[in-house]
Amino acid sequence: LTLMQDASSKVEEMDKRVAEYQKVIEDLEKQVKTMQQERSEMEMTLATYKQKCAALQQELDTSETVQKDFVKLSQNLQIELEKIRQAEQVIWHFAVYR
Repeated sequence: LTLMQDASSKVEEMDKRVAEYQKVIEDLEKQVKTMQQERSEMEMTLATYKQKCAALQQELDTSETVQKDFVKLSQNLQIELEKIRQAEQVIWHFAVYR
């Protein structure tokens, strides 16, 4: 009888442990699922930021190209303006001393 009670007691204890372990497993599975969802959201956010970075880099590259073109144009215009001024001086000098 004592052996039966001991065995029954051990079975109850084991059942209790199994139930506790199952609860722990369920909680861990929920945590894994939550973390997987968070990871998925973070990956989508990362992809969005990568697209924004690529777009901003393209805008920066375009802006730098436009700026360089503007500087070249400005320099060319200054050179042409100086040529026109020199030509006007020659014409004025020619007209005055004629």
